[in-house]
Amino acid sequence: MEIKPIYIVSALLIIFVGLLLVSSWPAPKPEDKSLEAAAIFLKAVSLGQNASGYLYEYSEFNDGFPENYTLTSDGVNSAVEVAGPLSKKKVYFMQNDTVLCVTFQGNETCSSVIALNETKRYEASMKARLFDNSRIKITKDESEYKMNRSMQTFSPVIRTKILPGKKECSEISFVMDYSNITLAEMSRFGISQGSPTHFETTECINNETGVIFEYKFNYTLYGKTHESRFVLGDVDFTYKNEIVAPELNGSALEKIYEENSYKVALMKCYQKSGEEKEKCVAILAQTLKSSDLCAYAEGRRDRCLVSLIPVTGDIAICPTISAPEFKDDCYIELAGFTKNDTWCEQVLDATKNKFCLNISMPLPPSQIPENATVEQPPANDSGPIPDAVRDIFNSIDRNETEAAKNASSNQTGGS
Repeated sequence: MEIKPIYIVSALLIIFVGLLLVSSWPAPKPEDKSLEAAAIFLKAVSLGQNASGYLYEYSEFNDGFPENYTLTSDGVNSAVEVAGPLSKKKVYFMQNDTVLCVTFQGNETCSSVIALNETKRYEASMKARLFDNSRIKITKDESEYKMNRSMQTFSPVIRTKILPGKKECSEISFVMDYSNITLAEMSRFGISQGSPTHFETTECINNETGVIFEYKFNYTLYGKTHESRFVLGDVDFTYKNEIVAPELNGSALEKIYEENSYKVALMKCYQKSGEEKEKCVAILAQTLKSSDLCAYAEGRRDRCLVSLIPVTGDIAICPTISAPEFKDDCYIELAGFTKNDTWCEQVLDATKNKFCLNISMPLPPSQIPENATVEQPPANDSGPIPDAVRDIFNSIDRNETEAAKNASSNQTGGS
């Protein structure tokens, strides 16, 4: 049968019109993905709703300063623990009492603070981290309000990530912008004159559970960029261990005062960077005779540990040193401190071994003057202490940073 050209043209025209109709179907709008990202975010905000017994562990890094949090509840009583480079604090929220325990330089002190005005703000900030239905509802309502007012806007890009431990999450990004809000809204969201108004945030959230595995946000204040990070440790909403406050044995508030000046100094170290920051941390570690703090000296960790031997004589330090050259130096310092040449057997470098044997020899009694005192050598780490380092114990005002954290509206726990 002969196919006439007119039929061929008609068939092609039908195909063309069909393709035209298909291509004219509305393409998915970017806003659709933005709405999906917003829904994922709101699911995370609702995490912990109606939770009874639970355990929730995570780490926060504010401009690099690390703190590890553990939130626990047995359905009746609850506790919040925060462990930092210098201390560990734990607040027990019991039915009839509030107990604060502070562990600083190896000693734990616990006392009731339910009647202390000085600790009210600290207690409130710790309690705000716990899961609480009313607070979760307020946070969700305020988040929806910000979205409707375009204060909080989401990127249409959603990435699927696989984190260590085969944890899958959806990475979303959003911007929080308070630059065009009313005075009433400033009061409502804790924004004051001079507070940062622009925050950029990335969160990775499990679609099914709403658990945030990690997030980070940054803002600029007085020309300096600040960054906060969150990393989830563990979460268990079947936790039922009974929470019992320990016995009271002193004034935890005094311990906080004792630690505070050192914490201010350490936070000032974190305002520095690179080698300057490492030296600052190492000097503070020697001041406190703290081998744990040396870990935060990063590249100077081993050198920091060696510098502690002349002031502590702690025989447990040397085996923890990684670099062979610093491990040799550690045993040399230990041999000299104890005047015991058996420590020199651990020194691998032949030249250093001879030096070790020399300094480990005790002085003859005739050469030891009456009323002699042992002068501790200066830290190998520091040399002369510059004025900038001497000033690390000056107080600094953290109010602006706290205001920025409040304004960011990044919620962990039930806050």
